[in-house]
Amino acid sequence: MKKVQRNLLTVLFAGAVAAASAGPALAWGCIALAEEDDSYGYSYNFDNESDAAERALNECAERTSSDDVCVIVECDEAS
Repeated sequence: MKKVQRNLLTVLFAGAVAAASAGPALAWGCIALAEEDDSYGYSYNFDNESDAAERALNECAERTSSDDVCVIVECDEAS
């Protein structure tokens, strides 16, 4: 994935996490990417980082069309 596309996805994700977590509780969200085929997965509004990462990885794995491996590139806890 090109660096500009990755940066844009990160910015959009951060905005979505901020918008989704309007309540007083903290919420976790993560982004997972697969380098070779540009697949991605994301999560938001999870109680803990582990569950958020698992969801992002599962979404990425469902979208990838190859044996490419998805990895977490960012997790964030928003208030």
